[in-house]
Amino acid sequence: MTGVQTCALPILDAAKTSANMLIKIIERQTNLENINHNLGLVTFTDDAETKQSLTSRFDDVKKAINSLSPQNSTNLGAGLEKAMKQHVFLRQDTERIIILLSDGQSNTGLSNEEIIHGPVAEARRVGVKIYTVGFGDKSNLDEDFLRRVADSTNGQYKYANRTFELENIYIGIRQKYIGKTIASFKGKVSAIKATKNIGVIDLSKKVGELHGILNWYGAPLNAKLIDPDGVEVDDSYIGASLFNDKKPNYYVIRNPKPGLWLVAVKKDNHNQALIDENRSAGSRVSEYNMMFSVRKKSTPLNDYPFILMFVTTIAGFSGLIIYLTFRRKFIIEKLCPTCGRVNLITENFCMGCGIKVKKPELEKVIN
Repeated sequence: MTGVQTCALPILDAAKTSANMLIKIIERQTNLENINHNLGLVTFTDDAETKQSLTSRFDDVKKAINSLSPQNSTNLGAGLEKAMKQHVFLRQDTERIIILLSDGQSNTGLSNEEIIHGPVAEARRVGVKIYTVGFGDKSNLDEDFLRRVADSTNGQYKYANRTFELENIYIGIRQKYIGKTIASFKGKVSAIKATKNIGVIDLSKKVGELHGILNWYGAPLNAKLIDPDGVEVDDSYIGASLFNDKKPNYYVIRNPKPGLWLVAVKKDNHNQALIDENRSAGSRVSEYNMMFSVRKKSTPLNDYPFILMFVTTIAGFSGLIIYLTFRRKFIIEKLCPTCGRVNLITENFCMGCGIKVKKPELEKVIN
């Protein structure tokens, strides 16, 4: 197959890898926060087609993504039109976005102007933001058009020329819709160096939750977080949920202590599966990208659909749309009698101070 080689991956494989990573992050949030996510898949070549209707079975969506094969044309307009039809099934008071990935130009169907005045205008009218991503060889991209699509809907245009960069763009968009992004650290670390301090997070104001995602290329890494009292966050840290078993690593700390938090990255010499998985990337130097976002309150995310569109014309594979909605049944406990923290119904002990909390007499359900 033809196509730009990105970190030893052809463009089609790079798109699959990045999409699967984003789904992996969503799966972790599903397990952590008791959210019912629904994903679907639409592909488009000469025309657009729904390959996977909305489902909470993530493996079905992954299977559909992994089965994609090269095609002869890409009808970007038809794909956007199909994506926009999905919004009629979703709540109107939610955040709705489309991520459009392209390594070239739409080569069949609607013209650029027809796309701008058709599905893009409809997206703007109903409040759907479109994030566009240029991928691969810049000389093959119509970046002006991609920027125009994004700007028309209050989205944003980004460019990536490697799989690692594409993954980080997706992670950044995901973090944006979790809460307010407050810090981003990028760099390289030698495999010889056990630990490297990469920055400081200023939590001078009290927040409800701190979310961090560490992605890397090369030898596997872990994050090291030190709270303002000098205590390192681990699995026993009150309010912390850590996911270090797979790339990318995901960290959530509820009711983090106000003050300065130290952030470092360190080698992961204990996870042999990750070491084997990343051996081909080289082990002397690792690239890292870590992003943090916060929520004001330790409360559920609002319901919103997450619509992803991948479009590639140079490699010639069928474009695809993954659309995601979720609705969580979120039940709130009584206030903790000791520290006043609001706890989830599934928590037997206060995540703020550790005292045992009782089931409430009245339950508040947010659909």
